[in-house]
Amino acid sequence: MSLPLIRQSLSLASTLDWLRAVRFFWVIALLGTLIVLVAGIPTRYDEVLHPIEEQAIEWREAGVLNSFYAHYLFTLDLIYMLGWMIPVLILARRKWHDPLMMFVSLTLMTYGLSESEFLSATQVFEVNGEFVGRQGPILGAISEFVQMLGGATILSLFFIFPNGKFVPHWSCHMVVLWGGLNVVWSLFPRVPLNANYYDTWIKTPELSFGIYFLFFTVGLGAQIYRYRRVATPNERQQAKWVLVGLIFAYMAQWVQFFPLMPADPHHIEGAYIMPLVVALKGMLPITVTLSIMRYRLWDIDIFINRALVYSILTVLIGGIYIGLAVIFSRILELNVLHYENSLVASLGATVIVVILFQPMRERVQYAVNRLMYG
Repeated sequence: MSLPLIRQSLSLASTLDWLRAVRFFWVIALLGTLIVLVAGIPTRYDEVLHPIEEQAIEWREAGVLNSFYAHYLFTLDLIYMLGWMIPVLILARRKWHDPLMMFVSLTLMTYGLSESEFLSATQVFEVNGEFVGRQGPILGAISEFVQMLGGATILSLFFIFPNGKFVPHWSCHMVVLWGGLNVVWSLFPRVPLNANYYDTWIKTPELSFGIYFLFFTVGLGAQIYRYRRVATPNERQQAKWVLVGLIFAYMAQWVQFFPLMPADPHHIEGAYIMPLVVALKGMLPITVTLSIMRYRLWDIDIFINRALVYSILTVLIGGIYIGLAVIFSRILELNVLHYENSLVASLGATVIVVILFQPMRERVQYAVNRLMYG
């Protein structure tokens, strides 16, 4: 047998080994996901239908019926989960023989569930200094496994899509480090800066938030670098779709977890923007699936351009507004937590942001045009 044929045979054998391994973990993850959903859906429904007293009082004071608000939250949870699971199953059915696409399907399935309230309803939580499962240790362990798998693999999507090669080459080290952190966070809930446990995360929100977004900002930058410097024309078509989904998912994390204004669905203020969070997060599985199945459907350069411009503007304006509000409050010696006083600082910050908006938009637009078109 000639050397090229030997190499081809070895390559085929390696691909088959990877395919079997990915399929195995995909099936295991699917079983874990189904178990969590079967247990988590009724638990979550009961949770929103019978809120704790403080939440119930807050809802009543806002003039919202408890049953209406409970069904509103539960419907959002279902829409979110369906928005992830349908693309996952489509990918698995159509790309069952492609190890990379099965890995993408596995990642979307586990990460989507790890971000859902259904998993939270079955997850471990802290009681009197001890972490216990809401529905027993076995179900808690399954939930932790699914969350660990989703958290550990999602970053790799930024670095390997669409051809399975790490770009830049050093990004594999970041993926390994991030995966290791997720394993440690799952096994040791009290480890500082733990992004998998809210009770631990909230003790140092700024640092935890910073580490989380450091990794994913680098990942987003890697996808942009791949698009501009490395990808083939066909891969660029796919990357366009994925880039849109990643940008929107990135924005959703900013909206939901920014330490100064978290979007907690159990509080009225947070629940107002939860439909936006669900819609932004749901763009990722949809755009990834479209990029794989129908990447020639239409050109979305303008859409990507606008998405980049306004996502950057959102971050800049939000940061400037918060900074100005705090500065004005201190200058005027106001208590920012007091509504009547903080209103003056907020109005001042709003006026400046409105004045700065157009010049900032033009500069960001110029930078994005340079990034995309050179």
